[in-house]
Amino acid sequence: MDILSSSGFANAMFQICNLKPGSGCLSAPVCSSWVFMSRGSTCRTKARPLGRCDSEGVQNGNIMTARVLILMLLASAKGIFWLLEQPASSIMEHHPCFQEVLGMVHLVKKTIYMQNYGGASPKPTILYSSHRAVDDLVHFQSSGQSSQQERPQTYVRYQGANGNVSTRGGRDLKATQAYPDGFGVALAKTRTVHSRAVREQAQKFLKKARKRSTREPANTCTETNKRWLEMANLQPVIDFLAG
Repeated sequence: MDILSSSGFANAMFQICNLKPGSGCLSAPVCSSWVFMSRGSTCRTKARPLGRCDSEGVQNGNIMTARVLILMLLASAKGIFWLLEQPASSIMEHHPCFQEVLGMVHLVKKTIYMQNYGGASPKPTILYSSHRAVDDLVHFQSSGQSSQQERPQTYVRYQGANGNVSTRGGRDLKATQAYPDGFGVALAKTRTVHSRAVREQAQKFLKKARKRSTREPANTCTETNKRWLEMANLQPVIDFLAG
């Protein structure tokens, strides 16, 4: 589904809300405008993570990130074991909404290498998770690695007209985007091993959340809500749902 469309995002929220407490959810927002090889064109930095305001691709990346984070907050509110995946060079976590989520929800940050799960290249990857079970992925690494002998060319360096050296995607980049089967198997095994603990954590979280929601005034987060409304471009979604 396309969560940049109003109907797609509404459907995504519906699907998250239908998950049972303790179930699992993996999200992988489009990373192309967040990784190092696109910095020359996106102008993103850790100090200026939102990048170029005149680039549709960059702005779509900003909106998608905010919307995915809303989905993850919904998942957290339901006690769902969720993961958000990004390449190691991504600076998505410096998005203002991501920084707010880090202050709202206790997250575990785990670095893995897809080659350890059968990938054709090392591909260091960061996983953000709502549960420490993600640490156990290392116990389910594939016994063998890819048989490919030549290391894939995922990026190339070039000199721009201004003389600066930049990078862009290489011929093999697209082939490395798909998850290796071993990664999916490792996630499934980790989820199975910790299923009881995940459900118990979900019930504790929901019990605590219900008590907190009855004590806090509904208007305490007005400014935060306005900020998220703008960052995630939610007005078209609200209009779609109301129409």
